[in-house]
Amino acid sequence: MTNGELVNIYLLLVFLLALPFIGGLVTLGLKRRDADVVAGLFSLVVFVLAIILALKAGTRELTFAFGSLPWLGIQEIFGFRVDPLAVIMLLVTTFVGFFVVVYSSFYLSEGNREHPTTNGKGRYYFWLLFFLGAMVGVSISQNFFQFFIFFELTTICSFALIDFYETPRALRAGFTALITTSLGSLCFLAGLAILAVYARSFDFEAVRDLSPSIKTAFFILLWISALAKGAQVPFQIWLPQAMEAPTPISAYLHAASMVKVGVFLIARMVTTPYASYPESLGVLVSLWALFSMLFALLAFLGADDIKKLLAYSTIIHIGYILLGLSLWLMGADIKALQGGILHIINHSVSKGLLFLCAGVISYATGTRKISELGGLGTKLPVNAIAFTVGVFAVGGFPPFACFFSKFYMVLGAISLHNWIGILSAVFMVLESTISLTWYTMITHRIFMGEERANLGNIKPIPLYINIILVFLALATIVVPQLGLEFVKVFEVIR
Repeated sequence: MTNGELVNIYLLLVFLLALPFIGGLVTLGLKRRDADVVAGLFSLVVFVLAIILALKAGTRELTFAFGSLPWLGIQEIFGFRVDPLAVIMLLVTTFVGFFVVVYSSFYLSEGNREHPTTNGKGRYYFWLLFFLGAMVGVSISQNFFQFFIFFELTTICSFALIDFYETPRALRAGFTALITTSLGSLCFLAGLAILAVYARSFDFEAVRDLSPSIKTAFFILLWISALAKGAQVPFQIWLPQAMEAPTPISAYLHAASMVKVGVFLIARMVTTPYASYPESLGVLVSLWALFSMLFALLAFLGADDIKKLLAYSTIIHIGYILLGLSLWLMGADIKALQGGILHIINHSVSKGLLFLCAGVISYATGTRKISELGGLGTKLPVNAIAFTVGVFAVGGFPPFACFFSKFYMVLGAISLHNWIGILSAVFMVLESTISLTWYTMITHRIFMGEERANLGNIKPIPLYINIILVFLALATIVVPQLGLEFVKVFEVIR
């Protein structure tokens, strides 16, 4: 690339990172419709800039570094890194972020039967756009130190948004999320200390300079921080409680932000060429992922709250991503890694769709309890179709999103030719079958079951919200095909 092209990409990165924070500050002083419009414009521009960056960067790896910590003897402490993994995460976070912002203009209103809202939009968009900015920062971070800064900012933003309604349960849920994920942050901080002492660098490639034992300790510390962010056992408590947040925030937490930060961190680590992590770490991560998935599956089958049902499903799917990455660490075929990274994309679109559909249900009926719902198919036909598509997509039914990533991970597991690979493949198939069956039963009960008199008159849904749902439903078919092309670049890594 020419110097001029590099300068253009650098300026593009600066604007991409700065705009969400500027937008958050601008919306803080606005009310109602003005806040909706400004927040929507800023999120749209950020998404467009992310697309432009992806087209300009392609599959190249570009690094822009500056700054230092003289007292630690560490150079190039800040900057930007653009590579295929960064572009994938950036597109996911800005794509879902834009639709969440637009959807929020509908959901946070007096017409919401579950949570009528008349004020607080300026504060809401301030934190949501800061959340978007933090995710952009995570995606394009140049090293572990900068990653940690934005990693922590996602914690603060999620805390402020989970307790947005300021009810006792919401405040308790926000505090639980803050404390639980901060425990993981302490482990991340300890990992940074290891790099500073033994490698004198925070670069992602600095792990190559660590001895095997120190490298193992470093990986385990950052893996624990990923478990906390991803609500894996034993940190799973915060995510179901976080469903006290407004539903658009739940969608963003699950689909493209908080819970994805940890698995993105692990993906960043295992895709570092010649990092040479011990295979034993792959065994540890895979078995723990399977255990977390089993725990969440049992809780999933007993949930009566739609959002909590989706929350337990998210814990399962974060386990899927960790499983795919860990199988790769153990020497599985490249499809395990590709499937794990592809699942970040596919789950984001599918789960985002399901949460927005769940928000429409609670908005129109005033309840999220499955036992209180029924016969909504005739009242909310577009939502019923979109929810059904989301169920097929998350459940892994072809040709919808998660089928492709799950299929790749199953192939990767089989390629190991050992008991862990067989166990992983069998569990993934069984989990998909059980979850899809249960999801289908729930969908039938909500939309095709007996109409409930207690629901009263169902509130009409604006056309633009139905358009969003249809668009995301179509995306569950289109996005995985684009993702399959994108993850092919990881064939060169080992």
